[in-house]
Amino acid sequence: MNDKPNLFKNILPYGVLTAVVLMLYSAILFNLKIMSGPMTWVSYLITVGGLAYGLIKYRDGVLKGYISYGQALKTATIMMLIIAGLMAVFMFLYSSFDSTMIQQILDKAEQDMRNKGTMTDEQIEMGLKMTKTFTSPPLMGVFTFIFYMFFGFLMSLIISLIVKKDNPNPFSEIENSTI
Repeated sequence: MNDKPNLFKNILPYGVLTAVVLMLYSAILFNLKIMSGPMTWVSYLITVGGLAYGLIKYRDGVLKGYISYGQALKTATIMMLIIAGLMAVFMFLYSSFDSTMIQQILDKAEQDMRNKGTMTDEQIEMGLKMTKTFTSPPLMGVFTFIFYMFFGFLMSLIISLIVKKDNPNPFSEIENSTI
């Protein structure tokens, strides 16, 4: 009997490793008060790198060097579930214990609204009220999960195309196994 490899068990370390690196990088950005700009884009590179690394290790180490596009997409999506779930918990906990982070978000939102120059003070106040509603720790966790899953799936579509390596002899396992 040919045992199928446990997908979750095999990719869990790569999802956790990617999430830990993202958490550390996010904490550094929060503490340096960097809320936007080129430095924030590095988190996308970390995510892409973690997904690609995890897929390649799974393909080469567990699947004997071959993975179809469908398998790669499924694997990357499950890996993103791990990353998104851990990042959501991190964002919830971090924003619960570091109130300065939420204040930074509110200050940045106000600054952006004022820089537009087209909003009245009343509109800015309404915008800040709405922003405050969406920056509660529970909602930040939920939105972090949704954000990582959405963009992670888009990244997974592309990375899976790059990492896939079809088996030239898809029946080789059947031929080599004893029936």
